[in-house]
Amino acid sequence: MPSWLEHVGQFVGAAVRPGGSWSWTALLVTEWLIRVLLIARILSRRCPGPESLGWIVLIALVPLIGLTTYVLLGERQLGLSRVRRHDEFEQQLVPGVKGQGAAQASTHPTQEWWARAGPCQQLAKAAEAVTGLEPTSGNELELIDHAPALLERLAIDIDAAEHHVHMIYYIVGQSESCVKVYEALERASARGVVCRFMADHVGSLAFFRSSWPARLQAAGVRVQRGLAVNIFRRRLHRIDLRNHRKIAVIDGAIGYCGSQNLLDERVRTRRVPLRKRPLLDANVRARGPCVRDLQLSFLADWLTGHPEHDRETQELTGDGAYLRTPERAGSSVVHVIPSGPLSRTDAIHQSIKTMLNVAHKSVVMTTPYFVPDEALKASIINASLRGVDVTLILPAHLDNYTVAAAARAHFAQLLESGVRIMQHVPHKADLDSGGLLHSKCAVVDDEAVMIGSANLDMRSFWINFECTLLIYDEAMARDLKRLHERYLGESVRINPAVWAKRTWWQNLRDNAAQLLAPLL
Repeated sequence: MPSWLEHVGQFVGAAVRPGGSWSWTALLVTEWLIRVLLIARILSRRCPGPESLGWIVLIALVPLIGLTTYVLLGERQLGLSRVRRHDEFEQQLVPGVKGQGAAQASTHPTQEWWARAGPCQQLAKAAEAVTGLEPTSGNELELIDHAPALLERLAIDIDAAEHHVHMIYYIVGQSESCVKVYEALERASARGVVCRFMADHVGSLAFFRSSWPARLQAAGVRVQRGLAVNIFRRRLHRIDLRNHRKIAVIDGAIGYCGSQNLLDERVRTRRVPLRKRPLLDANVRARGPCVRDLQLSFLADWLTGHPEHDRETQELTGDGAYLRTPERAGSSVVHVIPSGPLSRTDAIHQSIKTMLNVAHKSVVMTTPYFVPDEALKASIINASLRGVDVTLILPAHLDNYTVAAAARAHFAQLLESGVRIMQHVPHKADLDSGGLLHSKCAVVDDEAVMIGSANLDMRSFWINFECTLLIYDEAMARDLKRLHERYLGESVRINPAVWAKRTWWQNLRDNAAQLLAPLL
C-alpha cells in the first residue's frame, strides 16, 4: 500500500475510540487531516494544473468521497514492476532498430527535405524531441474512411500474412465484418503465422465475455487483455487507465493506425438522431519504414502486460525478425507519435500545440471529444489571432452529456477569437451516409496531417495510451482535406452572435461541467 495512503489510515484509526465509537472532535480533525494530506500529495505530483485543481475542489468539498475516488482514479501508476519491464523492453527494442545501420539510415528524410524549414520540418523536430523517434521516409499511405471497407482490407492482409500478425484495439466487436477478421486470424494461425491479439479489458469487455477469446486461443492465436482491471490489486493502481490505441501490423511491412476500433456496429444511443448510426472514422493503411515504429509501440504494450514476458521478449527480440525495417514503398514522410503513462505522457499534447504554433495559413481539426486544457486552448486562440484560418469540426450530438457540456464551455472564447466551429449533423435522408463523427484528425497548411486515436481532451493527453501519425505529405493532406470538405458539407456553423445570447442557465450548466473536465 502506498505510504501516503497508510498515513491516511493511521489518521482515521486515531479518530476511533477504543470502544469503536467516533469522537466528533476526532472526526472533524481527521476530516481536515485527510484534506491536507491529499492536497499535499496532489501538489507534489507533476501533473497539469487543471487536473490538480479539480481534485483539490472535490477533496475540499467531500473529503471522504474524494479520498475514495482519488485512490481509484487519481494516480497514473501502473506498478513498479510494470514500469521497470517497460523501461527494459524499450532499452532492448529501440537499440535493435537503431543498430540496423545503413538500412535504418536510408529511411531518414533527406537533407534537402530538412532544409526546407517549413511547418512540416518544424513539427518533425519538435515531435522527435518529445518521442525520441525519428520521422521515416519512403512510405506509401492510403486513407480509409469507411468502417466495413477497413475491416475487409484488414482481413485480406491477414490472409496474405506469412510471418506474424500483431493487433491491439480499444474496442473489438462481434459483427459480421469483425468475424471475418477473427476467421482470418484462425486461418493465419493454422498456416503457422504467429498471431498476437490484444484488446483493452474494459473497452472490449463484451468481447472477453463471449466465446471468441477461447475460440481464437484454441486456434493458436495468442490473446491478451490490455490493462486488466482489478480493484483489489495490492498497490491500488489506477483502474481507469485505458489502452486506447488502434494498431495492426502484418509481417512488419503493413500497418494500420487511426480512430476506428475493430468494429463497424452502429451507434445505439438516444442522443444521436436516427438511432443505430455508424461511426465516422479516419484511418491510414501504411506500407514502408513507418510500420517499424508502429511495431515498436505494439511490442512495448504486449511485453509489458504479458505474464510470460521473459519468454516473449526472447522470442520477439532474439533474431530481430520483428524489428527489421521494411523496404521503402512510397515517398511519404511519417512520424509515429505514441503517448501514455509509461512513455512520454505529453508527446501528442506537445505535438498538437506545435502544429498550431507553426501553422501559417490554415488548420482544420476534427474530434468527437473536445475538452482541451488551457494550454491547448491558448494555442488554438493564438493561431486564430495570428490570422490562421482555424476550423473545428465537432459532432452536434454526443453519447456523453457531461463531455458535450464541458466542450461548449470553451466555445465563447474560441468564437470571440475568430475560430470557426462547425457542428456535424448526420444526414437525415440517408442512414448509411451519416453517422456519429468519431474521426480524430487535422490538416495544417495543406502540407501536414495528424491522424490517430487521440481526442482533443485531457484523458487522451494525460491518461490513455494513444498513438497518432504525423504525416508530412501534400497528397495525404489533399485526401484528408476532401474528407473534411465532406464533413463540412454535413455541418452547421455556430453563429457567434447567436451563441452570445445563450441563457445564464445554459452557461452555468456548461461551466459547471467544465470543472469536471480534468476528471472526465
